[in-house]
Amino acid sequence: KPCAVICISAVPPHAASHAAYLARRLKKAFPELRIVVALWTSESIARSKPRLLAAGADEVVTHIDQAVAELRQRALTTHN
Repeated sequence: KPCAVICISAVPPHAASHAAYLARRLKKAFPELRIVVALWTSESIARSKPRLLAAGADEVVTHIDQAVAELRQRALTTHN
């Protein structure tokens, strides 16, 4: 059974650029894959989020509770 959802966990420095690179490659190789990017930073992601979404991420989060909620939701919607 193929993987349906993945979480890219990225920490500074250069968290967003590395995550975008990986998201782009994963989406190209697996177009149906749902990608959640977790940027572990206290800084604003206002500039990074649009770039990550354009690179193939389906959601971008900054807190563990957000990551867990997104992964649960996407896993449930993928399997139903």
